[in-house]
Amino acid sequence: MKHLHPFFRLTAGLFAALIPMTAIPALPVSAASSTTLDAAANAIRTAWTNYETVLNVSSYSLTLDEITDLYMDLLYTDSDWFYIKSFYYQLNSRNRVTNIQITYNYEKDEIDRKRDALNQRIDEITSGIQPEWSTAETVLYLHDSVVDGCEYDFTYTYGDAYAALVGGEAVCQGYALAMNLLCREVGIPCYAITSDSLNHMWNVVNVDGSWYQLDATNDDFAPNMLGHTMHAYVLCSDAYMQADINHNADDWNYFSEGNTITCSSTAYEDAFWVGACDTVEPMPDGTFIYAMMNDPEKIQTSSQIYTVLTRGSLNTDPVKIGTVKTSWPTPDNKIYTACYVCSDVYGDMIYYHTVDSIYKITLSGSSAEQIYTLTAEEKASGYLYGIRIDDETGILTYQIMERADFEDPNSPLDPAVVREFHTLQLDSPEQMETTTATSATTTTATTTTTTTTTTVTESTTTTTTTTTTDTDPTTTTTTTTAAETTTTVTEPAATTTTEITTTTTATEITTTTTTTATETTLTPTTTTTTETTTTATTTAEPIVMLLRGDTDCNGEVNVLDAVMLARITSEDTGTGVTAQGKANSDCDLSGSVDAADLTWLLKFLSNTIGA
Repeated sequence: MKHLHPFFRLTAGLFAALIPMTAIPALPVSAASSTTLDAAANAIRTAWTNYETVLNVSSYSLTLDEITDLYMDLLYTDSDWFYIKSFYYQLNSRNRVTNIQITYNYEKDEIDRKRDALNQRIDEITSGIQPEWSTAETVLYLHDSVVDGCEYDFTYTYGDAYAALVGGEAVCQGYALAMNLLCREVGIPCYAITSDSLNHMWNVVNVDGSWYQLDATNDDFAPNMLGHTMHAYVLCSDAYMQADINHNADDWNYFSEGNTITCSSTAYEDAFWVGACDTVEPMPDGTFIYAMMNDPEKIQTSSQIYTVLTRGSLNTDPVKIGTVKTSWPTPDNKIYTACYVCSDVYGDMIYYHTVDSIYKITLSGSSAEQIYTLTAEEKASGYLYGIRIDDETGILTYQIMERADFEDPNSPLDPAVVREFHTLQLDSPEQMETTTATSATTTTATTTTTTTTTTVTESTTTTTTTTTTDTDPTTTTTTTTAAETTTTVTEPAATTTTEITTTTTATEITTTTTTTATETTLTPTTTTTTETTTTATTTAEPIVMLLRGDTDCNGEVNVLDAVMLARITSEDTGTGVTAQGKANSDCDLSGSVDAADLTWLLKFLSNTIGA
């Protein structure tokens, strides 16, 4: 996958011409005091809030550089000035700014509506914060709210918090400013950080007195795929980020109100969310439910492709609810080594999908039930690549595509990926019942179908807002008629782009022999080949663990299951254990059945461990 992260730079302070001032003695330039800057900042905030078009700032005696820095700090710290378009500075003969002329993107009534919508969205998100959570878990929740609700804008048009939170589409700047706004709304210090060489913006956030880096954009690793959220960049140290290809640069620039930022703590670099591949789902007890994908770089055979449904928090050890073994075929007879299972919670059930079916499972993982499988017509369009449930309506939206979609404008897929979104109406939580797999029923109530064809072409778009940044600014300058004044206008500038590469992997399947050739693509242009001894096919149905330790598949876990498991591990071929029984026997969730599973089961039966 390649991400492009253009960001647009505010460009005030560049002049094409200045009025000669040889008759006036030059004055020494002294830096404004923090008190003066704070007063000027409050005056600008008030002007923006009241939609003023002219602001007299002569009493602050600020230079053009000082007022420009102040403007940028406000735009990238407060983060809710999405409606500011451009602004003009008027200078006196001593190079001090006397007036600022402000223009806006919208009429006043429309700005009011948009501000109301933004505030409503902020309230919706922050109202979900639970008092049991630590500050770190609150940041995790806000991070996932931004990633889950926003798609990367490959047209490079939108770059503010409103676009990310309300419009649902933005470049990296929008993700970062949305994080700023949400964190600051709940009293968590958060700032934007930029790099010109990386052409990127992300965040630093303060958790319990220590600073950490956070990048919501790069954790949206598959922006065109529903429900997929990575957690590689949640509360990281400077050293971690500098070691990462997407952040390694020597020109990090902080919009931090003059504060020096150092992220030295590694407290959360092995936190429970590291490795989670879908959006974490908050539970009433303060825990989270999420899917943990087996590391694609460690995949050697198709049997190692799986996702573990997990429940965890910072105060409890992660609990494995169940393992979902399934794989996704590619159009050229390979399989992706990534496991694209997504989960979501509705009522007291976890919903998840495989390559072609949707299931629900109890929160304890004691039983699973298939509620829907793709119709023949839907299967002709592709495979399931994500789900999302509306908690208010109980409508489950599922996404069908022919292949995984990591959009790269420099190398658009040909033909373009067609994304279909369908819906199921779930039973209300009060009507949900826990059933075993033997009594599973299938629901086929598809209520709506929409098809979107996405064609990506390489292009550059000029933004229409000033709350964005760019590495190649352009500035238009005009001179006023006053003898000793100059007016500078800052207008939007063209964008530039930088490539950032993530990993997509696929495994080639051979069906005519007992040896499978595996081709693992670590980058879009580099491949390695590994011989394996496992036969896999794209048509194999996934085997999902239904009851952990239930080797004989009778719906109970007891000593008879331990006896059967002992026979399996001793290579007794006469046990008659089914494939489902073997899936249930993978007690330690390692992907294979061996003596370690028997040890786990014996400990469980002796009440020395929990399920």
